[in-house]
Amino acid sequence: AWAELAHRLASDFGLRVFQLGSDRDRMASGLETLNAPNIRHAAAAVAQARLFIGPDSFFNHVCRAAHKPGVVLFGPTHPERFGYAQNANLWRGRAIEPAVGRLEDVEWFPGLDAAFANLKESHQA
Repeated sequence: AWAELAHRLASDFGLRVFQLGSDRDRMASGLETLNAPNIRHAAAAVAQARLFIGPDSFFNHVCRAAHKPGVVLFGPTHPERFGYAQNANLWRGRAIEPAVGRLEDVEWFPGLDAAFANLKESHQA
């Protein structure tokens, strides 16, 4: 699912997609990996990104501090407490405002096109 999402972002929006990690991490095959040997390197990479997609984690807060949008997948924590309005927050199969789709449709959230439209416009500008 992650690889499909990355390929769609690259083909539909012209974005270069990276996954963060190190040699010790299990990574999705076929995706470019940005080596992040520690949390500071990873946070710096996320702060420089145009968009973050991933689970609720430390990087959700890095995005907020760096004023970067995100698509954040929440599990046991609730986005009303830990989510930010700048993000598309998904929780237990339900979209929390702004609505972008259902977690069950992880191959491609139907509303991601709308959520990423501003990225496409800024890329073409």
